[in-house]
Amino acid sequence: MPLALGAAFQVEAPPRLLAQLEIGGLLGRYVDVLDATAPPRDPPAAGLMRDVGRNALVVRAAVGVRPLRRRGLELRGGYTVVTHGQSLVGLDGIDAELGAEGRVPVRGALYGVHVDVGWRWVIREHFLVHAAIGYVHSLAARMWISDISSDDPELIPRTNDALGDIAEDAATTALRSPLLLLHLGYRL
Repeated sequence: MPLALGAAFQVEAPPRLLAQLEIGGLLGRYVDVLDATAPPRDPPAAGLMRDVGRNALVVRAAVGVRPLRRRGLELRGGYTVVTHGQSLVGLDGIDAELGAEGRVPVRGALYGVHVDVGWRWVIREHFLVHAAIGYVHSLAARMWISDISSDDPELIPRTNDALGDIAEDAATTALRSPLLLLHLGYRL
């Protein structure tokens, strides 16, 4: 499954060393598939991670190598950040004593690593097709509310603590997934 749809920029240094930056949007359907295939989690954690992950921004930075001089084999590894500006999510069921009702604005970020093995084909010296299979694994996550109106000055810190605990518990299982990558490009 594709993690995101977006754009990539890759540079190759003379000894066939690669550096790549990708920016894209996380697909809502991909979040549904990940949620359905993930190990069982507490319902509040699963629901919050799913809601915050929808339509998020994905940034992947990678380094790699093209080990064969005249062949298209590429090996890469790097860091993945999935971040979301803000989603309205329900906090019902997290903790009855929080006092938050209804839907509140929550921001989130997921940090992980990825590896992939791919092959690139050069067409007419300038056009590129790159296909790869890979794996992404989350290492850490954060969730916090941006603002809610309340008479209780401790509500935001208590809610952020509860969201932090949920994110911490779900961090290493939130994103463990194989990837299929396809890049269409142009080289100078």
